[in-house]
Amino acid sequence: MTYDPYAGNEGMPSEFANKVLHMDELAKLPPPDPLIDGTIERNTTFAVVGWTGTLKSFAMLDWGLSVATGRTWLDRIIRTDDDARFLYVSAEGAGGIHRRARAWEEHHHVELTRDHFAVYPRPLNLGDERSVKEAVAYVAGEGVLIVGLDTLSKCMPGMDENSARDMNIAVEALERIRDATGNGVAGVAHHTSKDRQTTRGSSALESGVDTVYKAAGDSCLVTFSREKRKDGACEDEFQLRFQSVPGTHSGIAVPVTGVAAVDSSAVDRFYAEFLRLYGDTAVSRSRVSEDMELSKSRASAHLTALVRDGRLMVWSKTSNSPRYSTPPPQLGGDGEL
Repeated sequence: MTYDPYAGNEGMPSEFANKVLHMDELAKLPPPDPLIDGTIERNTTFAVVGWTGTLKSFAMLDWGLSVATGRTWLDRIIRTDDDARFLYVSAEGAGGIHRRARAWEEHHHVELTRDHFAVYPRPLNLGDERSVKEAVAYVAGEGVLIVGLDTLSKCMPGMDENSARDMNIAVEALERIRDATGNGVAGVAHHTSKDRQTTRGSSALESGVDTVYKAAGDSCLVTFSREKRKDGACEDEFQLRFQSVPGTHSGIAVPVTGVAAVDSSAVDRFYAEFLRLYGDTAVSRSRVSEDMELSKSRASAHLTALVRDGRLMVWSKTSNSPRYSTPPPQLGGDGEL
């Protein structure tokens, strides 16, 4: 018997069939539309992932405030209207956000108004339907263009971030908030695991969002590398450092200048010297800087490069005192080293 796709529907195409596109129709679809050139596109979700102290919150705040005020970011053009608005969900407490925003105002000589910036000073429960609906209604009603949740784990109360099911629920809620912006973006700041390299929790987060940036280093020098981009070339890397702003008791993340690019041969020589001096002992950046007679920024650049390519790992008992060492040996499939 021949299959009739329209049987039982009076010969009319189904709703599914009406939405199927072919090559000529695909060609008419608009291409990805950047919000920040070369960084994030409109109608997408993103995650900025890093250990404590890697400036991920400062970077996301800078993105949002740059979009809201229409200024460039790292000389990358912001493509938006004058009435953009940034909603920052400060899930870990809003006590320091005013200082950070004031520091941003002072540094950029911009006055933030109600039309630019709003803060939700508590976690947004991504697993609670009522909470998500209220957030969606606010975003749509207030004309919010960019939403940042900081941090994801605080916005998943009672949920298991190691569960693919729970993480998918959170990502779906993030997409609903993104959709409420009309043609904007929504994203999260999230932590790495103790190895400071692997995204903590279920891989459903990285699989579900459109763009992922990883942050590695410390506040003296943090390297941000894009590890996922839904459309277009994935490669993107920039370096930031923390800079205090006088009179604000806070500061901002600024691009690193005056630090020469670290070439591979220099990294290899640094690594050989690291092994000779320390073996598998974990040491601080300050000690490396002193022992090798390098500036702290140069030592950070080399250490960050080695962490990024897996030759070193970084850990600490306190977030302000990172230690660097060779990774522990990995067990093979037969349990042998």
